Amino acid sequence: MGIISLIVIIATIFFVRRLRRRRAQALKEIRKIGPSLVTTAGRDPTVFHEEDKAFDIAARKVPRPLEEVVKLAYNLAAPAVLCHVSVSDISTGLLDSRLGGWPAWPKGKDLPKDPAGRPLVFLAQINLDDCPRLPDFPTTGLLQFFIGGGPDDTFGLYSEETDEPVFQVIHHEDTDGLHMQNPYAGFDISELDTPFEEVAASEEEEAAKFEGLYQTGLELTFEAAYLPADISDNRISSDLWSRYQDALAALSQEEAEEIKQVEHLALHAPHEKANFNVGGHPRFVQGDIRQSDDLPPGSPCLMAVGSLDDIIMWGDLGQACFLIPKDDLVQKRFDRAVYHWDCA
Repeated sequence: MGIISLIVIIATIFFVRRLRRRRAQALKEIRKIGPSLVTTAGRDPTVFHEEDKAFDIAARKVPRPLEEVVKLAYNLAAPAVLCHVSVSDISTGLLDSRLGGWPAWPKGKDLPKDPAGRPLVFLAQINLDDCPRLPDFPTTGLLQFFIGGGPDDTFGLYSEETDEPVFQVIHHEDTDGLHMQNPYAGFDISELDTPFEEVAASEEEEAAKFEGLYQTGLELTFEAAYLPADISDNRISSDLWSRYQDALAALSQEEAEEIKQVEHLALHAPHEKANFNVGGHPRFVQGDIRQSDDLPPGSPCLMAVGSLDDIIMWGDLGQACFLIPKDDLVQKRFDRAVYHWDCA
């Protein structure tokens, strides 16, 4: 064996061992933080676990501003239903919870259209009978989300005709008499501008392939979880975040990197894991829009869905959400909902 080959082998062994040590250390750190960031295998996905609301930083030497941010984010933790989706999980049932496809709809009733007469894009439906119970949400029926698909790259955020958002949130409390209805019947779907990617199942599952989410929906599975407030939440003040950043800047690079890992695990990882949730908290790229009398800070999140690889893309890796004032949610006034998405 030549000297060069020996050096390569030794370097490879050293590199692999280093990766293993880093992975072991990362897992150790995650376990310190709490069960919400560890695999949920073996846990009942329909149950909200109170321990998920905790974040143990008592033994960590971190700047106090970070502690304050984390404590506030977890004090604001809200029950959420995480929605898991895969391109191979084709939805076939009328009352399935699904992303895309066709809605279950009352026979003989017109599906929603935009001011120009174009069909609204069917984004998702949530079967509340199958969903872990969320505070103030209805407990039965289907909750459906439609958005505009006009040729303006805004996915219904604005209308060329009215300069207003084009969307609908509809609750079918009674599911008797619903049937699968094609919202795009008689319309050329190539004229629609939607966030749906041209998705297809893997090559090993040829039978499951399809051209897009306006043709076939993807079935959703649920997991109950507590979700801390995102750092974009306007109740986590910019002053608090600035003080943390100032404290971070005063540390050495090595100390700052260690603290940033804690920051990521505590504040970012839960939302990276979620990225598609009913209830819980929304995520904003350019700032929280809940800051008016009509939509006050902390208004409930009906549904938040981020950009999902090969499935849906909101501009440049954006985030979308449907929000509603709490009183309107309690009274099931879903016509008072607000639709928003933004990206970098």
